Amino acid sequence: LGSTNTLRYSIDLQMDGQTHDVVFDIVNAGTIDAKISSLPVWFHGDITSNQNYQGQYYNPLIGRLTTGTCKYSDGTLINTGDVITAGDSKSVTCSHHMKTGDELTNSDLELWNSTSFSNSGSITADFNIDISFIQAD
Repeated sequence: LGSTNTLRYSIDLQMDGQTHDVVFDIVNAGTIDAKISSLPVWFHGDITSNQNYQGQYYNPLIGRLTTGTCKYSDGTLINTGDVITAGDSKSVTCSHHMKTGDELTNSDLELWNSTSFSNSGSITADFNIDISFIQAD
């Protein structure tokens, strides 16, 4: 049998290229090795597309104006098939980077300017990260 764990958090993304890091541990407190069965799915608000690759967000505004990664403390990306040994834990950092300057296209800026967020200069985003596990072979 598998399970999905969800981490929920809120960050304030400003249109100045800042990066926010969220650090957490994946803990296997059980007696059986666990394997990550799907890459982390990040989403904000209503699900409006079927994107599910790391760094891609369901909310189109967040997806176009930010980039993101989830990495272990050694700097490697989380991947399907990674094993968390029974009784072990791994520290993970998920980084959200608000694009700026040359990173933004004209259509990105038009999208930003057409939203209510442009008046405040920031987006307060509620994120969920879902990571699914199955028993390791």
